Amino acid sequence: MKNTWRYLLIQTILIILWNQVIVSPFRAVSLIFHKFGHALSAVIFGHGLTVFKTVFGNSRDIIFSGDSWIASFIMANGGYISSILFCLLVFFLKKTKVRKFLLGSTAIIYIVFCIAFASSVETTISALIFSLIVILVLMIQTDGINDLMLDIIGISMAAYVIYDAFVDTILLNLNNRFSIVRSWSANPPGDMVRLAELTGFPVIVWGIIWFAIAVVSVNILLIKVVSKR
Repeated sequence: MKNTWRYLLIQTILIILWNQVIVSPFRAVSLIFHKFGHALSAVIFGHGLTVFKTVFGNSRDIIFSGDSWIASFIMANGGYISSILFCLLVFFLKKTKVRKFLLGSTAIIYIVFCIAFASSVETTISALIFSLIVILVLMIQTDGINDLMLDIIGISMAAYVIYDAFVDTILLNLNNRFSIVRSWSANPPGDMVRLAELTGFPVIVWGIIWFAIAVVSVNILLIKVVSKR
């Protein structure tokens, strides 16, 4: 139960501060793994390895189209699927002997992707800041802080999906419809728009679907099952 509230608190704080500088390194990490899903699904459906450079070399979220409807549909969902799976993977590995290497490995993967695929200056700076944080945590060598960092990294990947689905899709759609906050003007995430185009369902429907998937995955499967092992 203690872990449940811990994860929920981290998740809530991340979502509230999602667009603030203080969580930008973790947001950037989650974006890397989100983009990885789009790139990998594009490779699987025949776009070639060059898509990695296209996806990671662009500050925007790039979604490829496939030769068939199902291919395009999977690629459109690839980013969110990747985010959820990597979130679960982090918490699974946290329960194994790999745990002590997980934090450093994440920082290395982050930097390698930024350098290899010529990411934007902003992303590179975020990678360096994140790496410095990781180095400090590893230097302190305190299990509690190390666990907290892993928790934040894991939850941030799910928070990416939750923020996209709930804030940038559901709340934005409701705001546009009822003009609750007139100064709030933005476009729904490209993933949601693409899914709406492919299926004919409104963007808000896909926001609800992915919000439900993320909440179920994190708050039931991850928190209730994995944390009790």
